[in-house]
Amino acid sequence: MYTRFDKSLSKCLCDQKDLYLFHEGYAENVVLPYQFIGYQEAAIPTHFFKVLTLKDWQGRQEIKGSILTNQPICSLQSI
Repeated sequence: MYTRFDKSLSKCLCDQKDLYLFHEGYAENVVLPYQFIGYQEAAIPTHFFKVLTLKDWQGRQEIKGSILTNQPICSLQSI
C-alpha cells in the first residue's frame, strides 16, 4: 500500500500484524494452508494486514486498511 503524506497531517499511526487465513475443506474440516519452519514449527503468516490512522490539524481522522499477501518477490522486479 502506498500513501503520500504531506504537511496537512498532524499525526500518522501505522499498525501491521500477521494474518493467518484458512479455508474449509471437504466435510467441513478446517484446512491450514500455511507453512511451518524451524524445529519449533513456527507458522509463516499467509497475509499481513496494515491499518493507517491519519489525523489532520483540524482534528479530522481517517482510517485506511489493507491486506497484503505474503509472497516472494521476483528477482527481476525492482523494489
